[in-house]
Amino acid sequence: MTATATTIAPAVGATPASATPASATTAAAAPTASKPRPAKKRAAPKVAYLTFDDGPTATYTPQVLAVLDRYDAKATFFMIGRQAAARPELVEQVRQRGHVIGNHTWDHPNLVPLPAAEISAQVTRTNATVQRMTGRRVTCLRPPGGGTSPRVQKLAHRHRLEVVLWNVDTRDWTRPGAAAIQRAATANPHGGGPRLILMHDGGGDRSQSVAALPGVLSTLKKQGYRFETLPACR
Repeated sequence: MTATATTIAPAVGATPASATPASATTAAAAPTASKPRPAKKRAAPKVAYLTFDDGPTATYTPQVLAVLDRYDAKATFFMIGRQAAARPELVEQVRQRGHVIGNHTWDHPNLVPLPAAEISAQVTRTNATVQRMTGRRVTCLRPPGGGTSPRVQKLAHRHRLEVVLWNVDTRDWTRPGAAAIQRAATANPHGGGPRLILMHDGGGDRSQSVAALPGVLSTLKKQGYRFETLPACR
């Protein structure tokens, strides 16, 4: 930037400007220092937690895994114990691809009315089955249907399990169509908080869930989301 010169007018009775030294007649204005621009704040990373219940199944779990691979997305699979016991190769595939496994009870009962001994049996049998296959302790529980109570919570904690529900329910189990599942999965979380999406890879015909999954992943990726495993289940 070129500095502008400011002419200083002589005071009354002073020597005319022509008789004064050149250095007294003009003064160069000091260049204005540019203020440093404040650093741009980085937007907080947006994380979505995809979860799949009721598997593993020979038909749908491999399809879900293939879609997740294509979008470099990680997820949490809440497995039914007897399903895991029947499909150990799928349990291994889930782990090998960087996903995590949660407890969804042994055979999917509503835990709330069960005696304490039966609740414990449901979760410990599933824990032992998955741990034997993966070599890793299961650390989270999703009660079937989200059915929980202070007693269920207390028993889960006794077995060192954190109860994990959801705040985005796709209701994919009702088979409303792939488009409806995608809209539900990308809607705002109920009650706010991190986006924790409930979907299914078992428990019936899940072809619509698989068909909706690419749209869910691509839509949320465009919104800046990345897909991670649930911290409580790692």
